[in-house]
Order: sequence, then C-alpha cells, then structure tokens
Amino acid sequence: MIGFCGVLYYPSMGRSEIGPIAVDSKHRRAEAGKEMFDAAETYLKERNIRRVTAKVKALNLGAIGFFISMGFVQEGFFREYTRKKEDVIQFVKFI
Repeated sequence: MIGFCGVLYYPSMGRSEIGPIAVDSKHRRAEAGKEMFDAAETYLKERNIRRVTAKVKALNLGAIGFFISMGFVQEGFFREYTRKKEDVIQFVKFI
C-alpha cells in the first residue's frame, strides 16, 4: 500500500469532506496523491456531490500546497481546533 484517501459524503446534501490523504514518503512527488484525489473526485461527482471540504493543520505546508494545487480555496480558519490546540484551515472546492 502506498497511500490512503478518506472520503465522507452526505448524498442528501450534496456535500463531502476529503481527508486525510496520506502517501508513503517514497512515493511522494510521483503523483500518487493527485491520482487518489482524482479518483475520489470522480467517485463523488458520480454521486452528485458538488461541495468538497478539507481540513488541514495550519502548519502543514505540504498539505496546504497540495489542496491549493487541486483547486481548493481557503474557506475558514479555526483557532486551536485540535486536541493539541493546533490551528486548522478549512478549504473548499466545488466540483
């Protein structure tokens, strides 16, 4: 296994949340994350899901860059959101 992509969706509302997306360090920069995201996006489109959100820890610059490169834009900022009081950015993409 080289990676994982979690997807939670609500068919009756047309909304979903994606993440975490994790890729083994040996396979990063080889498009594995993009391929998993593209497959998840296709799956969601087939189920008439149009709004996708992702939450990323504010200090995770790699994940922030990844979601921006996938067409997400920042929607919100949650201060001290995690149990460890880490800030989180929420991204959104309409598909």
